[in-house]
Amino acid sequence: MKKRTVAYCRVSTDDKDQINSLINQKEYFIEKINKADWVNGGLNLEKSCGDEGIYADEGITAAKLRKVRKAYQQMMEDAKQGRFDYIVTKSVSRWGRVSGKAMSDIDNLRELGIGVYFLQESIDTLDIKSDFMLNILFAQAEEESNQTSQRCKFGRKKSAENHNWPGFAPYGYDTKNKKLVVNKQESEVVKRIFEMYLEGDGTLKIMKKLNDNNISPKNYIKNKKTAGIWYQILVRNILKNPLYTGLIRLHRTESVSQKSSKKKEVLEEDWVVWQDESIRIINNDTFTKVQEQIQIRSKEYSKTRHSNKHLLSNILFCGDCGSGFSRKKIHAYERKDGTSNDLGWELMCTYRDQQGKKICKSKLRPVVKEDWMVEQIKKDILSWQDDEYAKIETADFIYYQQFKLNEEQRNELPEIEKQIEKLNKQENLLFEEHSAGVMSQEFYRKKGLSIKTSLEELNIRKKNIENLDEQRKLVDKKKNEFIKAIREVNVNELSNQLLKQIYKKIMIYRDDIFLGEESEYANPEGVLFVPMYNFGIDITKKEIDDYINNLVEQDIKSGLINFKF
Repeated sequence: MKKRTVAYCRVSTDDKDQINSLINQKEYFIEKINKADWVNGGLNLEKSCGDEGIYADEGITAAKLRKVRKAYQQMMEDAKQGRFDYIVTKSVSRWGRVSGKAMSDIDNLRELGIGVYFLQESIDTLDIKSDFMLNILFAQAEEESNQTSQRCKFGRKKSAENHNWPGFAPYGYDTKNKKLVVNKQESEVVKRIFEMYLEGDGTLKIMKKLNDNNISPKNYIKNKKTAGIWYQILVRNILKNPLYTGLIRLHRTESVSQKSSKKKEVLEEDWVVWQDESIRIINNDTFTKVQEQIQIRSKEYSKTRHSNKHLLSNILFCGDCGSGFSRKKIHAYERKDGTSNDLGWELMCTYRDQQGKKICKSKLRPVVKEDWMVEQIKKDILSWQDDEYAKIETADFIYYQQFKLNEEQRNELPEIEKQIEKLNKQENLLFEEHSAGVMSQEFYRKKGLSIKTSLEELNIRKKNIENLDEQRKLVDKKKNEFIKAIREVNVNELSNQLLKQIYKKIMIYRDDIFLGEESEYANPEGVLFVPMYNFGIDITKKEIDDYINNLVEQDIKSGLINFKF
């Protein structure tokens, strides 16, 4: 009987040549699987998995095995579901360059009865004798990856020292032969941004003027929803960047390690810095004045900042775009004598307020009157107090069900400890064989590094599982604070701090389908608000109400509740 087979392929970057390589790999695997004779019974491509039986990752490095390789992760999940019997891949280096992780996944697949066949090395992982060779090959692949990473770091620094610009050109510039050159059209916009700021405009006002005049920033944002739109942070970054005075500063950060995408700061004395007058757009005097203004306005803003001054600050969020809500005074018609009615305050999606419909596409303007919103929150809190037992019992049940998933990790602990013990023995044996002169210094170093990496990762997993009790205590503390706040709160004496103990956030949806007479899912404001409670885990009002309603329906069907008319 032919074995259900899938293929895994990967290319490290997403440039055109590599994408072509990925297409070629797919065709290559289909042909190889159809003609396979290295496995008894042969192979059959399982087209219901991946993309027609092929799991493919583009632009991903093998060093970041589980973190970003989505196709690889999906393949491992499908393996647990028993969707195939064999995985075919081109070579050990395509599978992974971190030996501990790579071998761990192969062991997990083997326990599921799934084999991996490496075409280039002719290795079948269902043959237990393959482990020795695989460990060597993975150690070599990891060492190659380390060396490549070091070469890249060295190359980037040397390139900077040769006054080459890395990557995309900032706004106001283009790159030509790896050198920055001034973009005449964009440089005029940069000058105007500095002028507007010194004329008194803030970053918000400048941002709006740029967007209203259809001036687009450089489009590096992959999110289509937000591409081609100016934000305050983009304006602020231009105003604070000394590059526009011709001062170039490179090699200020570097990767923590080749396995991580995290960056660390480089000591200032190791920066690569030089002055290039040919790319100057802003004179020193203008730049200095802008920096002084930024400091002055920052101090003034910190005195008047109201993020935690009003009741619902940092609690309401837009259900359409996810932006927070800002508080604004409702302006009333001013009479001839200069008086006007006080219409109170409203809360509005910040993106919709600043960008119009460019980002937030909510059908109705996402705005709520503050007084109305406070009344809804009071009603929600009172509903907890009126039906405290049922709601807290329900939330408790959902809480324990979700936490049970984490508790299942404890079952992995014996296997992790077994692997640690096995690796410790391998490490001791390796030392003995090296001392006896059985192996070369180079092999001893590579193999030792591989074992050390695996031990470090397993010990981290072990520590995380052993810390589950501490995590549980922290979540319990959050839950108890929530229950205490619900029981003790006086809805007529609410504060922002108190509301944050009860609500993690409240999502606001506004649509004409919610317009109508006051009811559970309709109101004259056309607003649906979805509270997410600060219960230690994410629990919504709907989850609790649905669970209680379901229990009531079951009691009615079972005869525990009878209605008499």
